[in-house]
Amino acid sequence: MELTDIKYNDFYLVEVSGQVVPVWMKRRHSDGSWFGENYTTFRTIRFKDTSRLIRKIDREEADQKRHAIVCTADINTKAIARVMAKEYKTFVKLNNDSATKAGFIYALRQVSARLADIAEEYNSDFDPDTFIKACIPE
Repeated sequence: MELTDIKYNDFYLVEVSGQVVPVWMKRRHSDGSWFGENYTTFRTIRFKDTSRLIRKIDREEADQKRHAIVCTADINTKAIARVMAKEYKTFVKLNNDSATKAGFIYALRQVSARLADIAEEYNSDFDPDTFIKACIPE
């Protein structure tokens, strides 16, 4: 595939930071390179050559790939929440500062709210209050 084969407004699978993601080609630079938008993070990527392009895909496949990547990121959010809970428990043992404790609980609630949104989207039984109570020792 050459830069001249790329079409405006088409989707392509591209290797970005070691991960294969859908990219939406948005505009062409005056030097012949392309600017695309990572369809999962919506960040702009510049392509000076086609070495990272894997193949052209249609909009439906781009949506499916994006959905799969976002689901994986949500699993990572759950892992982060578990690590936060463990760190919080360790922190409380070492340092019982109420202001820091309140800040940590706030961050935990933010993660919990995101997990609740994910659960609702996928018809899961996630309960944010139970999650927070399990993470924070009394």
